[in-house]
Parts: sequence; C-alpha cells; structure tokens
Amino acid sequence: MVTNRSIYAGWQIVFKLTFNTFESLFGDVLKNLERSKQLLLTLADVSHFQEVQHHFLETQQHRLKTQEEYKRDKEVEEKDKTFTVLDWLSPLSQLNQHNRIKQDREEFPLATQWLLNDPSWRDWIHEEGGDLAIFWVSGIPGSGGCDQFYQIL
Repeated sequence: MVTNRSIYAGWQIVFKLTFNTFESLFGDVLKNLERSKQLLLTLADVSHFQEVQHHFLETQQHRLKTQEEYKRDKEVEEKDKTFTVLDWLSPLSQLNQHNRIKQDREEFPLATQWLLNDPSWRDWIHEEGGDLAIFWVSGIPGSGGCDQFYQIL
C-alpha cells in the first residue's frame, strides 16, 4: 500500500536527483571565494606591515641623520667656544696659530724629530715621576719652542 508519506519521500528523491541544490551547484565557488577572501585579508595585513616597516625605516634613518648633524654641530660649537676663549686670553689669534703650526708640520715633518730622538727626552718620557717630572726646553722667541711643544702633544 502506497501512503502519502511514501509518495512524499519519493518525490523528495526525484526532486533531489532532478534539481541540484544551491549548495551542490555553488559550493565549490563559495569555498573558493572564502579562500580568496582570506588570502586578500592576509595580503592586506602583509602590505600594511610592509608599509609600516618602510615608514619606520625612513624615520630611523632620519633620526640617525639628525643625530649625526647634531653631533657635528656640537663639535663645531665646542671648537668655536675653545677658540673664542683662547682668542680672548691671547693677543694672537688661536685659529691662525693652529693653522700655521699645522701647515708647518705638513711642510717640515721632520723639523722636531731631533727632540724625540734626544736621549734626555727618552729618559724623561720613560721615567715614572721622581725628580724628572718637568722637561724643560728653552730658547729665544721664534726658535721653535712652541712647535716642539705642539709636536710633543
């Protein structure tokens, strides 16, 4: 005996076999779309990270450049202060004196070697205190005493 229930179940089977459901027709497409969505979100995160990293590196480079500029400016300022004080204390321009001595050293590099080769200098330099704490070099003005002193320094 055929009941309404068995007829209904039969029709369900016929419909399922005849007509595909939305899931069976588009399930693979939906899965691919979901994977594409996840991939795009991941790429967006990576892109954002790279952009932030690039900005960080630019900021870091700018900071280092600014630090170097500050350091150079500070050194120039300290040098200027030193020469200002020396110029104030001395009737001679210290910058000119420094440049002259530097130029003399370049032109005559061996001019002060006699002092460094002198036995009394070598004895004094290797002495550890005691009676020889001061090494005295004397001469007439303009004979190179300052040049000797600067060479020693």
